[in-house]
Amino acid sequence: MKINYFGLALGIFAGALVGDLMASFILPQKYEWASTVVIGVSIWAGAYIGAYKLPK
Repeated sequence: MKINYFGLALGIFAGALVGDLMASFILPQKYEWASTVVIGVSIWAGAYIGAYKLPK
């Protein structure tokens, strides 16, 4: 499989942004570990979608 490197970078950036927004609006401040998990999963999902699923 060929990797789309621009899509990978775009997916990491978008995943971090979306994960941070989800963590700050959905989770209360005392669950800081859960916000780290949400941001991490969003970054991995964005990187996968950007690298393999976007048109080349």
